[in-house]
Amino acid sequence: MIKNCIGILASLFFALAAQATPIDLVITTGSDDGVELDHRQWQPDTSPLLVGRPGDGEVREVGLRFMAGALDPSNPVVFARLRFAARGGVLSDSLSLTISGVLEPGSEPLSEERRPSQLTRTVNTVSYDFHEAWGDGEANQLFYYSDDLSAIINEIIAQPEWGQQSNGLILCVDDNSAERYVTNYLSFSDMVPNRWPATLQVCRNLHETFLGHEMVGRPTDHSATINFISLVSLEAYVEYGAGRFSMSTEPVVVPAGEPLDVELTGLTSDTLCDYRLHYRLAGSTDAFESGEIRHFRTQRQPGSE
Repeated sequence: MIKNCIGILASLFFALAAQATPIDLVITTGSDDGVELDHRQWQPDTSPLLVGRPGDGEVREVGLRFMAGALDPSNPVVFARLRFAARGGVLSDSLSLTISGVLEPGSEPLSEERRPSQLTRTVNTVSYDFHEAWGDGEANQLFYYSDDLSAIINEIIAQPEWGQQSNGLILCVDDNSAERYVTNYLSFSDMVPNRWPATLQVCRNLHETFLGHEMVGRPTDHSATINFISLVSLEAYVEYGAGRFSMSTEPVVVPAGEPLDVELTGLTSDTLCDYRLHYRLAGSTDAFESGEIRHFRTQRQPGSE
């Protein structure tokens, strides 16, 4: 029993280690983040970063600058999201935020003369609603993630001459509260010890959207199940067989962030089988991309070694 558990854990570890992972763009210096107070004053290197209205009626909105030299304008990203680390906050009901980008071909650091409200924003935006307060010292969720920001990122890096002067990429988190005097704010980490700063996670291809590669589960003497999960919605199918790909499942649409089990049937016992996942963005007419060829063995006959 213990040996089986160790084997399962080892397989899971290597599956996660072998995946193509997103790149993490982080805040690297104190001048690369801050809070704009009531559209009139820039507070750099604020700790923690406050967004919303803590009750005095003054609007607090956040600017985040990431160095994005790893992004190639000729290769649009397929998925991106902001990751927040909880610090605290108070919500009277909910907090409605809008995330947008600064439309510059290479953004210099923010400052009193370059406050977020003074800069041209991207056409693309993403709304993000919080309905749960974060309490200091309480058992909070460790991380919160925005929805997909790839349209914002691609709009920025598609500009002519992007990255030639600076690889800075600025995202802004704005408060959309309808009422002015509300105790309604969130605080999240910036560059302080033992905390996680806001991170921009970017997937440059579909492979990087997989949370671990496709894995085999529930093998029997005639079937097995392939399980996988992606950050984006995919259309996918599996080809498989003993020694060659003689069978294939029907293409199915996999919702973003939801695991899917694909059953492989028609196999024989005690047989080494190959399988390979094929996938593309849901709704796309692009050719299917192919995963690695992987293997599993169906159950052996009772009494065999």
